[in-house]
Amino acid sequence: MLVGVLVTNLCIGFAIFLGGRGTAQDVKAATPPQDDLQSRVEDLGDYLARFIQEGNPGKAVVFDLVGPKGLRAPFGSWMADQISTTVAQRHPELQVIDRSTISSLLEKRNRDADQGSRAGHVWDPKRDRAYARQAGAETCIFGSFSKMQRAVRIDFYAIGQPKPRSMTFWAILPLTDQVAKLLPLGLETEAPRGESDGASSAHIGEPQCLWCPIQLPATPSNCHGTFALNILVSKEGRATDIQNVGVTEECGERVRAVMEAARRWWFQPAQNLDGKVEAKMFTIRLAL
Repeated sequence: MLVGVLVTNLCIGFAIFLGGRGTAQDVKAATPPQDDLQSRVEDLGDYLARFIQEGNPGKAVVFDLVGPKGLRAPFGSWMADQISTTVAQRHPELQVIDRSTISSLLEKRNRDADQGSRAGHVWDPKRDRAYARQAGAETCIFGSFSKMQRAVRIDFYAIGQPKPRSMTFWAILPLTDQVAKLLPLGLETEAPRGESDGASSAHIGEPQCLWCPIQLPATPSNCHGTFALNILVSKEGRATDIQNVGVTEECGERVRAVMEAARRWWFQPAQNLDGKVEAKMFTIRLAL
C-alpha cells in the first residue's frame, strides 16, 4: 500500500514526505530536455517501474487509457504503447507484456469497458485485475486523459499483487502536434484542477508544477507536523533554490531525497503582465 499524505497544488497526486532543517539550500539547475514529451514519458516509465518492482517476480500489463466519460481515442492506445515500451526498454529486468501479443484480449477488455460506460456503470478495478490475470500479469496499469490548455493531463492507476497494492497519481504532458493528432476532434479543454486538501488552485501567471514525482519510505513516528517548501522556479521551469520552512530536525533524512528529486521536476514558469516568463517563488504546503 502507498504511504499517503497531503497532495500539493497542481502537482502529481501521490504520496510525498519531506524533512530537514529550516535553512535555504541551493539546487543546481538541470538543462531542459531537448525532447520534452519523450523525456516526460521516460520519467513516467521510470516511476511506474518502481511500483512494478515491488511486485517482482511477476509480469505487468498496460491497458488503454480513456478520455472523459470513457471516450476512446488513438491517444489512449498510443500512450499505453509508449509506457509499456519505455518500461521494457529502460528496465529490462522487469517483465512487461508486449501489448501486440495480447491484442484480442485488449480489444475484449475495451469492449467490456465501453459497454459498462454506456450503461452508466463505474468501471470496477476488479475487472482489470481479472483481465490482467488472463494476460498472465500480476500488475496492471490503466488510466484516463483530458485536454488542458497547451497540455494533456493523465491520471494513472496501478494495482497489483501481492497485498494487493495500488497507486494513483497524475502527470502533465505537453500538447505537441503529434499528441494533438491522436486526440479526438472537438475534445473540450478542461480548466486546471486543484489537487490539495482545501488548497486553492494556482493563479494564472504563477508557477505551476507540471511534473514533480517523488516516492519515499514511511515517515518515522517522531517525524510529524506541517511545513512549506519554497522553490524558486527559473524562466526555464526548473527549481534553482529551495527553502524549507517549519521542518523538524527528526525529518532530516527526507530532505535530501526531496532535493535530489527536485532537480528533475518540471514547472510552468511564471508570467508577468506582458506575458513574458520570469523567475518566481513557488510554494508547496505539506503535512506529515
